[in-house]
Amino acid sequence: MDDRKRRYDFKALQIYACRLQDRMGLRDWVVCVVPDEPDDGSTARVLCVYGQRVAFIAFADHYFDLPPERQRAVLVHELVHPHLDVCARLALPKFGDDGEPFLLTFEHGVDAVAQVIAPFMPLPARPFRPRRRPRG
Repeated sequence: MDDRKRRYDFKALQIYACRLQDRMGLRDWVVCVVPDEPDDGSTARVLCVYGQRVAFIAFADHYFDLPPERQRAVLVHELVHPHLDVCARLALPKFGDDGEPFLLTFEHGVDAVAQVIAPFMPLPARPFRPRRRPRG
Protein backbone atom coordinates (compact mmCIF):
# COMPACT_ATOMS: atom_id res chain seq x y z
CA MET A 1 0.00 0.00 0.00
CA ASP A 2 2.85 2.44 0.75
CA ASP A 3 4.17 1.86 -2.77
CA ARG A 4 0.78 2.86 -4.18
CA LYS A 5 0.88 6.06 -2.11
CA ARG A 6 4.18 6.94 -3.78
CA ARG A 7 3.06 6.02 -7.30
CA TYR A 8 -0.29 7.83 -7.26
CA ASP A 9 -1.41 11.24 -6.03
CA PHE A 10 -4.26 10.20 -3.73
CA LYS A 11 -4.47 13.71 -2.26
CA ALA A 12 -5.25 15.18 -5.70
CA LEU A 13 -7.76 12.37 -6.31
CA GLN A 14 -9.41 13.11 -2.95
CA ILE A 15 -9.72 16.81 -3.83
CA TYR A 16 -11.23 15.91 -7.20
CA ALA A 17 -13.68 13.49 -5.56
CA CYS A 18 -14.80 16.25 -3.18
CA ARG A 19 -15.37 18.63 -6.11
CA LEU A 20 -17.62 16.07 -7.79
CA GLN A 21 -19.28 15.10 -4.52
CA ASP A 22 -20.39 18.69 -3.98
CA ARG A 23 -21.78 19.00 -7.51
CA MET A 24 -23.59 15.67 -7.25
CA GLY A 25 -25.62 16.54 -4.17
CA LEU A 26 -23.61 14.54 -1.66
CA ARG A 27 -22.74 17.45 0.63
CA ASP A 28 -24.03 15.55 3.66
CA TRP A 29 -21.69 12.63 2.93
CA VAL A 30 -18.02 12.17 3.72
CA VAL A 31 -16.24 10.75 0.69
CA CYS A 32 -12.90 9.10 1.40
CA VAL A 33 -10.50 7.97 -1.31
CA VAL A 34 -8.58 5.04 0.13
CA PRO A 35 -5.22 3.75 -1.16
CA ASP A 36 -6.45 0.14 -1.25
CA GLU A 37 -7.22 -1.69 -4.48
CA PRO A 38 -10.69 -3.16 -5.10
CA ASP A 39 -10.69 -6.85 -4.23
CA ASP A 40 -13.02 -7.85 -7.06
CA GLY A 41 -10.98 -6.84 -10.12
CA SER A 42 -13.09 -3.76 -10.86
CA THR A 43 -11.69 -0.36 -11.85
CA ALA A 44 -13.13 1.21 -8.70
CA ARG A 45 -15.28 0.15 -5.78
CA VAL A 46 -17.32 2.10 -3.26
CA LEU A 47 -18.38 1.00 0.19
CA CYS A 48 -21.29 3.07 1.52
CA VAL A 49 -21.89 3.27 5.26
CA TYR A 50 -25.41 4.68 5.39
CA GLY A 51 -25.77 5.25 9.12
CA GLN A 52 -22.72 7.48 9.03
CA ARG A 53 -23.10 8.78 5.44
CA VAL A 54 -19.53 7.82 4.58
CA ALA A 55 -18.39 6.45 1.23
CA PHE A 56 -14.98 4.79 0.89
CA ILE A 57 -13.75 4.59 -2.71
CA ALA A 58 -10.85 2.38 -3.80
CA PHE A 59 -9.26 2.53 -7.25
CA ALA A 60 -7.37 -0.15 -9.19
CA ASP A 61 -3.95 0.61 -10.61
CA HIS A 62 -5.30 0.70 -14.17
CA TYR A 63 -7.64 3.58 -13.21
CA PHE A 64 -4.62 5.89 -13.18
CA ASP A 65 -3.79 4.98 -16.80
CA LEU A 66 -7.25 5.88 -18.12
CA PRO A 67 -7.85 9.07 -20.10
CA PRO A 68 -9.31 11.94 -18.03
CA GLU A 69 -12.81 11.51 -19.50
CA ARG A 70 -12.89 7.87 -18.43
CA GLN A 71 -11.47 8.67 -14.98
CA ARG A 72 -14.28 11.19 -14.55
CA ALA A 73 -16.91 8.66 -15.69
CA VAL A 74 -15.62 6.02 -13.25
CA LEU A 75 -15.62 8.41 -10.30
CA VAL A 76 -19.09 9.73 -11.16
CA HIS A 77 -20.31 6.12 -11.32
CA GLU A 78 -18.97 5.46 -7.83
CA LEU A 79 -20.56 8.69 -6.54
CA VAL A 80 -23.99 7.68 -7.90
CA HIS A 81 -23.92 4.66 -5.58
CA PRO A 82 -24.55 6.58 -2.32
CA HIS A 83 -27.76 7.92 -3.87
CA LEU A 84 -29.06 4.53 -5.04
CA ASP A 85 -27.46 1.62 -3.17
CA VAL A 86 -29.95 1.75 -0.33
CA CYS A 87 -32.64 0.77 -2.87
CA ALA A 88 -30.63 -2.30 -3.86
CA ARG A 89 -30.05 -3.22 -0.21
CA LEU A 90 -33.79 -3.08 0.44
CA ALA A 91 -34.72 -5.05 -2.67
CA LEU A 92 -32.01 -7.72 -2.63
CA PRO A 93 -33.51 -9.90 0.15
CA LYS A 94 -36.65 -10.34 -1.98
CA PHE A 95 -34.56 -12.28 -4.54
CA GLY A 96 -33.18 -14.79 -2.04
CA ASP A 97 -30.36 -16.82 -3.55
CA ASP A 98 -31.09 -15.47 -7.04
CA GLY A 99 -29.96 -11.88 -6.46
CA GLU A 100 -27.01 -11.81 -8.88
CA PRO A 101 -29.08 -10.91 -11.98
CA PHE A 102 -30.73 -8.10 -10.01
CA LEU A 103 -27.36 -6.74 -8.87
CA LEU A 104 -25.97 -6.86 -12.41
CA THR A 105 -29.02 -5.02 -13.77
CA PHE A 106 -28.80 -2.50 -10.93
CA GLU A 107 -25.11 -1.88 -11.71
CA HIS A 108 -25.99 -1.29 -15.36
CA GLY A 109 -28.59 1.24 -14.22
CA VAL A 110 -26.06 3.05 -12.04
CA ASP A 111 -23.70 3.17 -14.99
CA ALA A 112 -26.41 4.56 -17.30
CA VAL A 113 -27.17 7.36 -14.83
CA ALA A 114 -23.43 8.07 -14.43
CA GLN A 115 -22.96 8.28 -18.20
CA VAL A 116 -25.64 10.97 -18.38
CA ILE A 117 -24.18 12.99 -15.49
CA ALA A 118 -20.43 12.66 -16.23
CA PRO A 119 -20.22 15.07 -19.19
CA PHE A 120 -21.56 17.85 -16.96
CA MET A 121 -18.82 17.34 -14.37
CA PRO A 122 -15.34 18.88 -14.60
CA LEU A 123 -12.43 16.80 -15.79
CA PRO A 124 -9.51 16.14 -13.45
CA ALA A 125 -7.24 19.18 -13.40
CA ARG A 126 -4.08 17.09 -13.70
CA PRO A 127 -2.95 13.47 -13.79
CA PHE A 128 -3.06 11.54 -10.53
CA ARG A 129 0.49 10.30 -11.00
CA PRO A 130 3.23 12.35 -9.39
CA ARG A 131 5.58 13.89 -11.93
CA ARG A 132 8.90 12.17 -12.18
CA ARG A 133 11.82 14.31 -11.17
CA PRO A 134 14.58 14.53 -13.77
CA ARG A 135 17.76 12.76 -12.79
CA GLY A 136 20.99 14.54 -12.75
